[in-house]
Amino acid sequence: MNTHPGRCVLRLLPILGALALTALLAACGPSEEELRLAALQQDLTLANGTIDSLNFTVESTNLLIDEMRDR
Repeated sequence: MNTHPGRCVLRLLPILGALALTALLAACGPSEEELRLAALQQDLTLANGTIDSLNFTVESTNLLIDEMRDR
């Protein structure tokens, strides 16, 4: 028989600690900074698409103006 029940508890403490740490890390989601960075990347992608579209419109308009001048 085990005459020192404290020994069993002491042996289980590192295991329980590791399990608690693993559960804590698994429960953590992305930080606020990571969420803001993802939102910024989406905004930049949208802005780049808008700029590309505007550049195409300006180039098309310039070509049309050049054609009209040539007539």
